Amino acid sequence: MLLLAALAERDSLAAERDSVAAERDALAERIEHLQHLLRKLQRMQFGRRSEQLTADQLQFAFEEVETSIAAAEAEAEKGSPGECQDFRVRPVG
Repeated sequence: MLLLAALAERDSLAAERDSVAAERDALAERIEHLQHLLRKLQRMQFGRRSEQLTADQLQFAFEEVETSIAAAEAEAEKGSPGECQDFRVRPVG
């Protein structure tokens, strides 16, 4: 009986591990996408004059990035409510 309980516990932990790994991979992919977007916006902002965005276009783009980051953080917190997550935006480049 004790062995069956231990096996069930192991299977439960393995499933939880796999779920957390999948969530981690999805968040890493999201971060990579957002970093790509930031690099693209920086090139547009600091590129040649003809390629630069207007101030309004740039502000809108950065607001979209901030919204996406906030959504990803909220999703991560929702997925693991008991854990403290530390999200920091790393410098790009």
